[in-house]
Amino acid sequence: MKKSMNRTLWISIISSVIFILSGVILISHPETSLVIMSYTVCILLGANGVYQLIMGYTNTTFSLFDGFSGGILSIILGILILIKPNTLSIIIPIAIGLWFIISSSYKLRIAIALRSIKESVWFLLFVMALLMMVCGIILIFNPLSGMTAITRMMGVLIIIYSLIDIVEAIMIKKNMRLLDNWLHEDE
Repeated sequence: MKKSMNRTLWISIISSVIFILSGVILISHPETSLVIMSYTVCILLGANGVYQLIMGYTNTTFSLFDGFSGGILSIILGILILIKPNTLSIIIPIAIGLWFIISSSYKLRIAIALRSIKESVWFLLFVMALLMMVCGIILIFNPLSGMTAITRMMGVLIIIYSLIDIVEAIMIKKNMRLLDNWLHEDE
């Protein structure tokens, strides 16, 4: 459990650093960023689709979402984004907003667990997780405010989220022993 949580926290820190870099790029070059993201996603979906088709073709079992079906869907989505690259400017903020909300709900659970063991940092973690959740909600409910504005806003929110996520991960790592003891109290 401790090893798994430690790995998760390191992945969280690394992804937050990548998000900070992405946020800086989104702020400094919003129009170019959206076009590049659209075509990058298009290429990735196409490559994934071809791979899934090949793997699905060799699969002898059939299901609704086997590799073959997923490959076709992936290629169709790639073509749609190629034809209408601005569609991605709606999808990206919503996807990132969902990521923020899911991640912050996990951090809320940890903050509540720390509160249960009367650890003083629980409130700060709780507030930061709520801020992360608000950032996610803003991204989800405000995706059409203009591509340049939303791209810059996404950059700012991504940086805020990432900095909070790094601080939270460090605080959780410092309290890992207490959490581990609390989780294994009954054993």
